[in-house]
Amino acid sequence: MPPIVLSVEGRKFIPAPTLFVIATAFGISSTVQAYWMARLELHPQMMQHAIARLLVLNLVYWYIPAFLAPIIMAFALRHPFDRLRWPRQLSLHVTAALSYSVVHTAIIMAVRALLMMGEKRPPNFPGWRNYTLLSYLTQLDWLLMTYLFLIGLAYALAYRRESEARALNTSQLETRLVEAQLQALQRQLHPHFLFNTLNTISGLIRTDPDGADAMIDRLGDLLRMTLHKSGIQEVSLKEELDVLQKYVEIERTRFGNRLNIEMHVQPETLDAQVPSLVLQPLV
Repeated sequence: MPPIVLSVEGRKFIPAPTLFVIATAFGISSTVQAYWMARLELHPQMMQHAIARLLVLNLVYWYIPAFLAPIIMAFALRHPFDRLRWPRQLSLHVTAALSYSVVHTAIIMAVRALLMMGEKRPPNFPGWRNYTLLSYLTQLDWLLMTYLFLIGLAYALAYRRESEARALNTSQLETRLVEAQLQALQRQLHPHFLFNTLNTISGLIRTDPDGADAMIDRLGDLLRMTLHKSGIQEVSLKEELDVLQKYVEIERTRFGNRLNIEMHVQPETLDAQVPSLVLQPLV
């Protein structure tokens, strides 16, 4: 089963379990930090009764950006900055960042109100309106930084995917180029070699009919082997040497004692894959 990935309109970003784990880790860390701050400030009532409330608030605090991350990142990719439209894009992102901060604060205050339901308000409680505004202004810079981090992450991931796609396309183009070069080499070798061999057979028919007959047999074997491998880019070294052996036998018939060829091949290399007809032009 493929992993669950948070995405919007087909754009895949960060796996949902990864976001959940990161948000949970930050929530626990923030809770521990708030707990020790309460101890240092000597608030025993907070230490005794509010640890669970702190955990809930901090988890919600981090789950909100985790849940909204794919939406923000998709928005960032849909409205990238460029030289021509940067004022419009900047205004869009400022509006989106402020909207995110408002949504985040509203959710946090709603959770806080649920947790405080049925409890007496502290004597110095400024009222929900002022309390909400104070919380919003206190967290605004951090919320804006969170938004900037998410759009930066979206651009970084998009750049990485684009780089990987370009590298893959380049690799595929290089592979196609090599295949085309091998096919072109094969098309060049066949006619050139065939014409030379036919000229040799034509000369042997008058002076050495048996040699001409043997050469026709070898040529037939070689053509069958090469036609069988037509379109195949890689063969084993053993198969390539078999083709080469037929080629060498034909050339020996052409050049006689003037041609002497020795092959030294390690047995463990015979199963290695090599480009088809790579040895014939070398020989």
